[in-house]
Amino acid sequence: MQQRTEEWLDSRSGHITASAAKLLVTSRGEKTSGTTRESHIYHLAAERVAMKALDVWDGTAAMKIGTEREAAAREMFCSIMDVEIEEVGFVKMEGHIIGCSPDGVFNNTGLEIKSPKAATHAKYIVKNKLPTEYMVQVQLTMAVLDLDEYYFMSYHPDLQPFIKRVKRDNKFIDKALPVLFADEELIIATSETIENREIFNDV
Repeated sequence: MQQRTEEWLDSRSGHITASAAKLLVTSRGEKTSGTTRESHIYHLAAERVAMKALDVWDGTAAMKIGTEREAAAREMFCSIMDVEIEEVGFVKMEGHIIGCSPDGVFNNTGLEIKSPKAATHAKYIVKNKLPTEYMVQVQLTMAVLDLDEYYFMSYHPDLQPFIKRVKRDNKFIDKALPVLFADEELIIATSETIENREIFNDV
């Protein structure tokens, strides 16, 4: 299915997605804390009850620009790396409510595209490494797709692209997955509580 369609949104509803997993697990593979984590658990539980995506807004201007530039970035990547990319929808980890939406797959690997503002893109080029804010997403995507490596691309139409090949970090994955597996059990249990709670409780 095509990404960002209503069908795609509903297919990933109630699932821990690679892009949002950083709300539940840190780049060190540890459990996050705070109200943001709790809110995301409740949100996914609510989606499981509703059986569709909930509270999906249009997104920020930056997100819209990133979406608009994705096709051009993918085409540039194919040209530079001399590969053909297949676009896919939402891929689920077997037996779990965990999944990812790669920006493309090819030759037993895949691609994550970001199109940030010029300053951020320039920083990525200078730092020359996978940005920490996308580490969880990229590593969890490799875990879901069972890949040994993955490509990260930062794209800006007025600057040279930044492409980085990322190796699978089994130490991180082995530490993070138990946290996410516990979270999915909590999400399912919470959804059952929501669904079975009496509408009126006279306490």
